[in-house]
Amino acid sequence: MALPGEHHPAFEEYCECIYELLEENVEVIQARIVERLQVSRPSVSEMMKRMEAEGLISISGSTIALTETGEKLAQRTVRRHRIAERFLTDVLGLSWAQAHHEAGRWEHVMSSEVEMAMDRVLGNPTTCPHGNPIPGSQYLAALVMRLVDVAPGRGFTVDRIPEELEFTPGLLEFLETAEIHPGKSGTVSATSPDAAIAERLSLTRSTVDVPAGVEAILEHSLNDAGITAIGLWAQIPHYVSTMAYPAASAALVEAACLEAGLTIDTSALRKESGVQRERLDQLVSGNPEHAEMLGKLEAAYDAEHGSFGAMKPDDAAIPTVDEIAAEVEQFLRDQQTGG
Repeated sequence: MALPGEHHPAFEEYCECIYELLEENVEVIQARIVERLQVSRPSVSEMMKRMEAEGLISISGSTIALTETGEKLAQRTVRRHRIAERFLTDVLGLSWAQAHHEAGRWEHVMSSEVEMAMDRVLGNPTTCPHGNPIPGSQYLAALVMRLVDVAPGRGFTVDRIPEELEFTPGLLEFLETAEIHPGKSGTVSATSPDAAIAERLSLTRSTVDVPAGVEAILEHSLNDAGITAIGLWAQIPHYVSTMAYPAASAALVEAACLEAGLTIDTSALRKESGVQRERLDQLVSGNPEHAEMLGKLEAAYDAEHGSFGAMKPDDAAIPTVDEIAAEVEQFLRDQQTGG
């Protein structure tokens, strides 16, 4: 039973749900509340009538919004939940999933005095363990983007794990076990609306930026149409980007075959790849200028890593990687045109 001046826990739960949906920029309608709280549509409809009568929400058409009173109740509930999560994980050592479950109960029974004491003991944290802001704290929002929008080859640092994901069965356990937490950095190696595909392919992580925008749109459009898709990229030396590169073609075909369960003979591509590699090596090694450049680059590497006691050469005399690549590319073009 609620104390004088307070609201029933059910009102707190619904205000919290609406607040978190708005926090994720989701238009709040009854269907979204049904999905989040896993309750029946009639129950939500009845609760909306009661909350509107209590002055906690306003309804315009099908869109639901918190009133000033509802906003205050939501912020108090969310604040207590997230402070409780920090206490349960940071002080008591509970897992993310356990803390989330327990905090869901603590938020309804915690007094203001306990809330302030826990906040003080924790050192006035600004976020919950998953990076979501604690209302009333000194939280400063960072410029962020969704991980799904990060192109293959691009680096990222986890800022927060949205509340929506906390309600996905088993996901908090997976993220904590995989050490995917706020502050964790990584690189996107592949993208697919179907995570199982990328996992099965065991693709090599990339460090190269790629123009993935159009490919990502096609990928997700196909997935929305019920057609499973994945984006595959093959890295090639940029000094041969103007010509065919059989090694990359073979790698893409083999990865596609692995996922689709097909068998395509790539031996010809692999053979041509070997021939091309030998030809490139001969062309470069046969040119004194390029041999000298590569020698300087190797000497610089040896000096940097202390190999064979080599002395560090004059930095000003060492061409950059881009300069070497440009020279090699021009040389190869000249060889193809007979120049």
